[in-house]
Amino acid sequence: MSQSPLSTTQQITSEFHSPSIAERTAIFSGLFDTSRIWIFGCALFLIIYGSKRSLSVDSLFTDSKDEKNKEGKGSHTIELSHAIFLPIGASLSLLTMFLFFNVFQFFFFISTTVLSVLSFSFLLLQVCEKCFNFCNIDGNSKISSRCCNDYTRNECLSLLVSTIIVSVWIFTGHWILMDAIGCALCVTMLSYIRLPNLKVATLLLVGLLVYDVFWVFLSEYIFNDNVMLRVATRPAYNPMNYVAKKLNIHEKVPVPKNLSLPGKLMFPSSRYPNRFGMLGLGDIVLPGLLISFILRFEKSTTKLKSSQGAMTGYYNMSVITYFIGLLIATTMSEMFQAAQPALLYLVPCILIPLIIQAYRKGDLSAMWNYDAGENSKEEQLIV
Repeated sequence: MSQSPLSTTQQITSEFHSPSIAERTAIFSGLFDTSRIWIFGCALFLIIYGSKRSLSVDSLFTDSKDEKNKEGKGSHTIELSHAIFLPIGASLSLLTMFLFFNVFQFFFFISTTVLSVLSFSFLLLQVCEKCFNFCNIDGNSKISSRCCNDYTRNECLSLLVSTIIVSVWIFTGHWILMDAIGCALCVTMLSYIRLPNLKVATLLLVGLLVYDVFWVFLSEYIFNDNVMLRVATRPAYNPMNYVAKKLNIHEKVPVPKNLSLPGKLMFPSSRYPNRFGMLGLGDIVLPGLLISFILRFEKSTTKLKSSQGAMTGYYNMSVITYFIGLLIATTMSEMFQAAQPALLYLVPCILIPLIIQAYRKGDLSAMWNYDAGENSKEEQLIV
């Protein structure tokens, strides 16, 4: 299955119909399906861990002796112009994948594989560091080799392990490995992509909400198909299957012909055999970027306002409202038995309480026009 990184879909496929009394009763039990529980838990964990990891990335580059890293070049900040044009670019990307998927599927496979290896390597970096520390080995020392002299032992080991994991996924196509890669992609994006302030975040999320609603609900009237759902559930051809056939080892090494690309998290349903509950990575990453910004905002402004009262409570509230939005999206999916644009529920559930609470506390202006660079300079003056 392939999906645009910014697209969102929660899916249980069926024709639309008004639920009967029995079906209404089943909606509540459907929320406790194992696939739903795993999706809720995994999404919350990734947002919390990814936002915390973004703080460690910030501190890594702040403490770095490299002047380029101190300028913040280790992460990418979404500017106002990016927020305006990103929904348009995402729409063009999604439409290209819908119309020309067979033409570009090899490119999608290669780019996904490379990104998967790099993301999983980043996810495993801290694990490798702890392993080297346990063995009393300096994992931060650089390897003296022509091809690896710019990389530490931690980085080389994490890259090797991630390459093996992604290779096993390619040769098996197992959904657990695909989910693990999807988790790595989420954590990496949350760690390295930044929203500078609430103004950019609001513009980006509202724009992508419109994008999500259009391609899930309205695209069928134009293209006679649900474009978002079709792209999300379309598998890509596995080139390793062709290689295995050419080497005459496909009978001994059964390589899957098609692969579901890690653009979503999938968990098997306990109610419906051979069916999966699904959540697009965009439903985790996009709200997660806002929640990650809120955490950094709280940490930064707490240092500046320690004597006046810290700006706290926004992060915990946003995590809770994200869960509520996800719960509403799942309920609507169960109720109508149809694909739902999750951002339609997630964005209002997070943004509206956040803006109201910030206005009530008098922090809305600071959050709306927040400038991390100026705050960093003020922190240095305080210290």
